[in-house]
Amino acid sequence: EGGSDIFSSFTKENMIDELHIFTAPKIIGNGLHSFENIQIPSLDRAYVFEVKSVSLSGTDIHTVLVRK
Repeated sequence: EGGSDIFSSFTKENMIDELHIFTAPKIIGNGLHSFENIQIPSLDRAYVFEVKSVSLSGTDIHTVLVRK
């Protein structure tokens, strides 16, 4: 885990080809943001990914996204 500064920097420099996101089936309230330092002025300027796969890893959901 690199933290939001590293994730944001990689995103801004177009250095992300694939994301692996693990989601736990728990609600804990306010958490940390993965991409905190990115300002998107409008939805048409968003970074777009498509779902490559979704699977279970234990009780967590493992989602793989690829850059369009």
